[in-house]
Amino acid sequence: MGIPERLVSRRAVLASATAAGVTILLAPGLTAAAAGTEAAGEVSTNGWPMQTAADSGLIRTRPVAGSGVTVAVRVGAVETVLVHVIRRFHYEIGTLQPGEVAGFQAPGPALTGYRNNHASGTAIDIRPGWYPAGSRTVSGRDLEVIRAVLAECAGVVAWGGDLPVPDEAHFQIDVASTDPRLPEVAGRIRGWNDTPGLGAGVVPAGT
Repeated sequence: MGIPERLVSRRAVLASATAAGVTILLAPGLTAAAAGTEAAGEVSTNGWPMQTAADSGLIRTRPVAGSGVTVAVRVGAVETVLVHVIRRFHYEIGTLQPGEVAGFQAPGPALTGYRNNHASGTAIDIRPGWYPAGSRTVSGRDLEVIRAVLAECAGVVAWGGDLPVPDEAHFQIDVASTDPRLPEVAGRIRGWNDTPGLGAGVVPAGT
């Protein structure tokens, strides 16, 4: 089921927000820019080409504005969206410290199922040590914030807390590279970041 676009304040509870399920959408073949960096032409579970190393050209380590955190993610719209998720967590759930966010991981036997999305730079784990896989610990205000983030990302981002075996630290891009929603959401986020009073971490008047 789709999630409505962001219609109210990011600090408001979106009662209409629904859980974003994990889907498998296949992306097209590799671009020339990825030549020599893909993992034997393999794609991650969400359909994006895997990479063999961070800082490969398509994967870059980016700062998370307003925090001391950096994260290795896929450049472009993916980076914009996932860094936004991290920023909202940092401002509205808990202040993040260096080392508390994991992004890109090289392909390997440990990255199976949805976790291999890390190998394409399209997934992040926020405080994995705080949220053990298989446990449901997020509730109350923290859960409201996550639901609001998922809603404003309009189905582009999925949360591991919605998996049958939850992984509440995990967030991933959940659409193919050709899905028009990805650049649309990234464009809105860039607009918020460029507009005083709209970026992540802003507390609207009266709240």
